[in-house]
Amino acid sequence: HVVGLAVTGAAPTHIRECLGALGVATNKINGEWTGVSFARFERLVQHVHGVWHNEGHIRGGTSLLMRFLWEKARSKEDLLTFLLAVHTHTPVLHPSMAVDDTQHAQWLQQTFAPGEIENEEALLSAAMQVLDPSVDDIEFAHSYEL
Repeated sequence: HVVGLAVTGAAPTHIRECLGALGVATNKINGEWTGVSFARFERLVQHVHGVWHNEGHIRGGTSLLMRFLWEKARSKEDLLTFLLAVHTHTPVLHPSMAVDDTQHAQWLQQTFAPGEIENEEALLSAAMQVLDPSVDDIEFAHSYEL
């Protein structure tokens, strides 16, 4: 939700309302002790928002946050949970993917073939598509995932 609130440039009152509705309170989330103040969560949203807007485009900030997410995710389901949370604030998924549990299950089962991951030419091509700001389609999404 932090990323979704940041990308949309949510107003401070909306940030507080959303975080509160998610169970975030001073030093607690859903009643469990975290030691992280509510104000720190608010500042995190503001810092992420700054990354987006100081770069002038989304992809650089997205790369940094996706790397962090990828390192912390324990499963592909964690990635889907992240994307669904962001989607509640700004569209990042195909509309049917956002609400269809069958599509969620299919996506969770999909994997890359070894040749896609080991093929240096395919990886270079994918990297170039991700770096090209004019590419904004399903190929970008596939390249970004690869």
